Amino acid sequence: MMSDIELQADLQKISTEIDSIVEEAGKIIDLEKRITEIDTHVEEAVKINDGSGEQNLHTRKFSQSKPAPGGQNSVVGFVEYLKKVKDRLCNEEQPQFQIIPIVGMGGSGKTTLALSIFDDSYVKYYFDIRAWVTLSQQYHVQNDLLSLLDNIVVVTDDICKVRDEQLKDYIHKNLKCKRYLIVVDDVWTKKAWNEIQMLFPNGNNGSRIILTTRLSDVADYVGSSNTRHQMHFLNEEEVGIYFSLRCLEKKIAHLSLWTLE
Repeated sequence: MMSDIELQADLQKISTEIDSIVEEAGKIIDLEKRITEIDTHVEEAVKINDGSGEQNLHTRKFSQSKPAPGGQNSVVGFVEYLKKVKDRLCNEEQPQFQIIPIVGMGGSGKTTLALSIFDDSYVKYYFDIRAWVTLSQQYHVQNDLLSLLDNIVVVTDDICKVRDEQLKDYIHKNLKCKRYLIVVDDVWTKKAWNEIQMLFPNGNNGSRIILTTRLSDVADYVGSSNTRHQMHFLNEEEVGIYFSLRCLEKKIAHLSLWTLE
């Protein structure tokens, strides 16, 4: 049986190792934040240089769609999915236009997976245009069109006044001859997909659509079984990793607050 001194020594050793892991994790998180800040500054600089920065001050925004990032633990259990979808998205040997449905129950992580892919640094580099639109059950055609267009060009007051068919034509023309990635999130009906599918040029340049839905019949309707990705809930091991990361993040946050004090 271990003595109190031996037990205390072991506990101290474990505590030291945990502190070391927390320190390294903190460095990684700080580095990721710094990279994100740099990406933001670069995008702003590009907008200013091409003249769009000033225009944006006088335009309306319709960015109702894209959810906020979920942090490190967002991709727990998704490593295999991420690799498969990214490989399909960025495969230059398959330039044919593809629709990739991600299907699963509510809470299975469809949107989180799509967002992780959408914000991936290589995906940003690979595609000329990236845009995100959420349809949901109560979708509004004009607002969804403007939201999508706002990811592609500067949306002016004049554009907001045109009819839906003109908006659709405008989106189609601005996507044509570009390699684009469009995420169509939370599609509930075939009708909703039919409303927007003609927006996307079927070019031979590697453009892709990611579509998330809870409904298998919608996924089957918009894409082939070869491109479909079925989500699953976290298994026991992944749940353990998830809660470990959550605890780690909380400890890092606590240490950060303690340092500020």
